[in-house]
Amino acid sequence: MNRYRLTYLAALLILVSVSVAAGCSGDKGTNPYGGDGGGGGGAAPELSSGNFSAGTYSHKFTTAGTYLYHCSLHPNMQGTVIVSASAPAADSVQAVSITNFAFGPNSVTIAVNGRVAWTNNGGMNHTVTSN
Repeated sequence: MNRYRLTYLAALLILVSVSVAAGCSGDKGTNPYGGDGGGGGGAAPELSSGNFSAGTYSHKFTTAGTYLYHCSLHPNMQGTVIVSASAPAADSVQAVSITNFAFGPNSVTIAVNGRVAWTNNGGMNHTVTSN
């Protein structure tokens, strides 16, 4: 019986080691969404609100590109920020409401150096996290 357990644990350890190694890469890679987040290799994500159940999380976008984000607690909650060098100044501040399990609107366009402010109206914990 001990021999069986030892063999099982050794096989499980090998399986876990292979799974972890298969998911790693040695280089930073590129961020297909623009900005400085999402590239892996220790790069700071563009959006990282942490958990918040009330109030507002605001972020200034300094680089043109498309930024995909989600709620890390509720992965089906997803959104997009499009930062455009040609967006009119009036679009430089956008409000996004978090109600129940949705970002609304789930896609916004702003100018470079514009801000997006996410306000949690539901009282449940949510995050705004780069993909």
